[in-house]
Amino acid sequence: MLRLSVTLPRHQESSKQPSSGSPNHLCTDRNRLRFLEHSLVYDFNLLTWCSPSHCIWAADNVQLPEKFSVASQYPEQESFFLHVLGVTAPKLRMYITALEQKASDAPAKEDIKQMIRNICQFAPSSEDLYGLLHCKCLPIRRPDGTQDWMDCDGEFAIVDRREYGRLFSGDINTLDFSLEDVHSSETFLCGLGLRKKYLSHLVDTKTNATGSSIDHVITADLRRKAYAICR
Repeated sequence: MLRLSVTLPRHQESSKQPSSGSPNHLCTDRNRLRFLEHSLVYDFNLLTWCSPSHCIWAADNVQLPEKFSVASQYPEQESFFLHVLGVTAPKLRMYITALEQKASDAPAKEDIKQMIRNICQFAPSSEDLYGLLHCKCLPIRRPDGTQDWMDCDGEFAIVDRREYGRLFSGDINTLDFSLEDVHSSETFLCGLGLRKKYLSHLVDTKTNATGSSIDHVITADLRRKAYAICR
């Protein structure tokens, strides 16, 4: 069993940060350098050692290329990882870059969906997502049941109502998301300008009545009430 001896700086009672030459600051620098040089962060899942430079402070469900998410394995050590080792929480740009990389290499649909959910946590704007407009990160279900990957310019619709999903199933290309996935990813989809592909926006609903006749009394009463409301 490998034992590590690391000297942790004591918390300052004052809210002021120690100066760059203080003993605590020097101790922190030495510890960080030791962990960086010898890759002293252990990944219990992959059974391997990592450098803090390859770590992010995030839960296990957040997987970024060449990064070790340490929060789930070291939940009580947040202060040490963030303030001593200099590990940072992932930023929106990191998630977007990871999505681009994952989409370019035979991605798994569930991995892509998880990355999109991670991006949605930041409430991204259209400007934030601009670089993904031509990224083939959208899983599409074709009428014959096969899956394809398309970017925002692809020919597909997004099922946002259950009845439309049943009605058009097997007839058109659709985003291969469940109704719940569509709703949870709405910030991402709308940020890419895809609201125009929602079936609720594409379908023109009409109601036809057969075997009926106009009731002039009821019609006159409705007109009178409508006039009273609108005037």
